[in-house]
Amino acid sequence: MSAPANLGRAIEAVILSRVGREQAIKGCEVVRVLRAQGLTLSLRRVGETVQEMRRAGRPVLSSSQHGYWMAETVGEVEEVLSELRARRRQLDAAIRQIEISGYTRGQVGLMLDGVRP
Repeated sequence: MSAPANLGRAIEAVILSRVGREQAIKGCEVVRVLRAQGLTLSLRRVGETVQEMRRAGRPVLSSSQHGYWMAETVGEVEEVLSELRARRRQLDAAIRQIEISGYTRGQVGLMLDGVRP
């Protein structure tokens, strides 16, 4: 097995051991735990592994406040989905505002000079 595969399995093992929000672990803590075991990794690699786990059908939940954990209840899943949908609505609103402002129509230079097209 290659080093990246071993690293992915080590990250998975840490996250799989965290069942329920109360057991959540932040990405930086995953890095700290595995570095203490002599592994070299980054927060980016933790995030990539979480995405791989989700694509494989594992119910990994996450929040910026709690970190990563395995779903324990349907209620946890529903709450995280609600949070993600709210975040998506906020992002959609920000995109619309930028589009409306003219930034996407080649007017950036004028707007930065304080001139509205």
